Parts: sequence; structure tokens; C-alpha cells
Amino acid sequence: MSKFEFSLPPGIFRPVGLFLRPGRGTPEFERYFNHSSGVHTGVARRPVQGVDYRPSGMAYLNDAPHTAQDLALLANAHAKLKLLMTMFPNGVPQTAKDVASLLPYVNPLKGTANCAEISLAVRSVLLGDARVAGRSPGNNMNAFPIAGPQAIEKELLDAGNRAQGNVQLMFPDGGGHGLNAVNLHNKVWWVDGQVPAIGDAISSNVGGNWFFTLTDRGLH
Repeated sequence: MSKFEFSLPPGIFRPVGLFLRPGRGTPEFERYFNHSSGVHTGVARRPVQGVDYRPSGMAYLNDAPHTAQDLALLANAHAKLKLLMTMFPNGVPQTAKDVASLLPYVNPLKGTANCAEISLAVRSVLLGDARVAGRSPGNNMNAFPIAGPQAIEKELLDAGNRAQGNVQLMFPDGGGHGLNAVNLHNKVWWVDGQVPAIGDAISSNVGGNWFFTLTDRGLH
């Protein structure tokens, strides 16, 4: 668990919108989502499949079709993830090693263009709520430009232990990728649930425009 690179071709990052449930989410997180989307315009959306296993707010996403086999894989991965999380205090992973043990179950369908939903699932897991990602390509949301990895790390360290956020990286060619960053005991870890991988640094050859939203403040 050290420096890692985006070793897989990243999917086009098409971010998501969701209706927030009460919790530790920050005001920035609430602004993160584009509420002018179909949530308020009455646009018909595909009924969400496997909603009991996937991140909260899935009813507000443009979901992709899932087969019966897909749903069985989601249910099985969710059950395994939930069982593993019982080993941690209040179900919350405490260390990078804990997080690494859970990541193989977050993207059970091995999607390569669903990093937005994966990012939301990882956020839930880091909060102690077992969730897995399906095939949703996501929706539009507001993003917050930031200078780069060092600026993200500073914001997380300033926010305290267990602070976390969603990261977007937009590449010069128009593609992009989504991942997470979390402060665990005053050290920032980068979590890519799609690869899956967790590391303490971003490779210097990863370029593009960075965006970040602090979703959850730390426990000072």
C-alpha cells in the first residue's frame, strides 16, 4: 500500500447526483450535486435494481440495465462485505489495511465506466455502511476545482481524522476518473475502488484538472 498509478484505462467519469440522507455530509457535499437534473424536472428514470445493496440516492441516478446474474453478484458481494465489516468497531474500517480488505467487494461487476457510483459506495463503506456499485454511468453534478493532490491532502488533514472526500480528475483528452481520499489517523490515503487500490501518494505522471468535494468532516 504505497504509491500507485491509474494502471487501468479510466472510464469516462460521468458524475452522479443523489438526494442526501441525514448524516455527517458537509454543506459542500450538498452543493456537490446538480439539483437541476431530472430529480426536479420530472424526467422519467429507469427503476433502480439492487437498490438495497447500492449507495443511497440510487433512485436519482440514470441506472443501467442489470441482469439476474448481475443482481446475484451484487447481493453476494454485499453479504460478504457486510460480514467482513462486523470485524471493525461499529463496522467502520480503521486503517488502510482494513480498507484494502474491503475494496475487492465494492465493484463486483468489474465495471470500467462506473467510477462515480463506486466513489459513492466507497464513501459509504468508509462510514461503516456496506454498499456495492452496479453499472450506473452517473449523472451531472457540480464540482469544485482544486490545485491538485497536495491541496486535497491539506484540506483533509485540516478537517481531521476520518475526514474524506470525492475526487474527480479530468484528463486533457476529455476522459476522466473518480476516486476517494480519506484521512486515517492524520495520514491521507487515496482509494480507487475500481482498480481496486489504496495508496499513500498519487503518481507524479498523473496529469489533468483536479476537482474535490469534502463530503465528511473528521472526528476532532
